[in-house]
Amino acid sequence: MKKEVNDTTSDRPSKNMANAKNDIADLTDQITDAINALASAAKRQAQSGYTAAQGATATVEETLEDVSARRPLVTVGLAFGIGFLIGVNWRR
Repeated sequence: MKKEVNDTTSDRPSKNMANAKNDIADLTDQITDAINALASAAKRQAQSGYTAAQGATATVEETLEDVSARRPLVTVGLAFGIGFLIGVNWRR
């Protein structure tokens, strides 16, 4: 009878260790899934921002082309002014 009690008592730590390992494995899987979901959401947001930035860049480019075609002297004056400001700041 004492032998049976000792067998179940000695098995208990190994069962607890196996349960702990299984719990850790399950938690690791849950954390991995959460990180993958977060990375996927971040990727979608970045792609959305990139697409919006491309659209804005195209719009600004078209606007600058239209302005430079309609007012070439203003465009030259603006380029001269920007160049002057860069030159003044470059000397500092």
